[in-house]
Amino acid sequence: MSPGLGDVLFAHRGLILAAPGLVVALSGSPSAAGFFGALPFLASGLLLRFWAVAHIGPSSRTNKTEAPTLLIRSGPYKWLRHPLYCANYSVSLGFLLWLRPPTPLAAGLGLATLVFYWLLSKRETVITSETPFGATRRLTTLQVMRCERSTWLSWTALVLVSLFPV
Repeated sequence: MSPGLGDVLFAHRGLILAAPGLVVALSGSPSAAGFFGALPFLASGLLLRFWAVAHIGPSSRTNKTEAPTLLIRSGPYKWLRHPLYCANYSVSLGFLLWLRPPTPLAAGLGLATLVFYWLLSKRETVITSETPFGATRRLTTLQVMRCERSTWLSWTALVLVSLFPV
């Protein structure tokens, strides 16, 4: 069976989002005022992401497209089906507000990112529809930092590129 659009988007989500992030970083005009306006989105997104990863663990870092054996029901997963996507979208909005790319680009990327995460969440809802609930987990802070290493590095690179354009 060939992979669907959702599977392809999921498997390559990091690369798919890297190109627009680089465009925003290079075309934007960041300011201190923009940063402080974006801070609630950046902080809430990063905190939600950290909290979600503390409960889902390394399984969130896979590119495999099969369903998990159990769905997490602890932490933010008690209230949200896809807290990592909510967190990532909040951080994306924060970067758009802070880096201030041209308005049409910001609006287009904001909408495209929303559609992207909507497609991913629909895909996961479908593949996990038969997965039983019940798993609970809590990682230590160090385990979360190890698990999220590539995320922190890529976001740090985005910030550095925006502050020191080539």
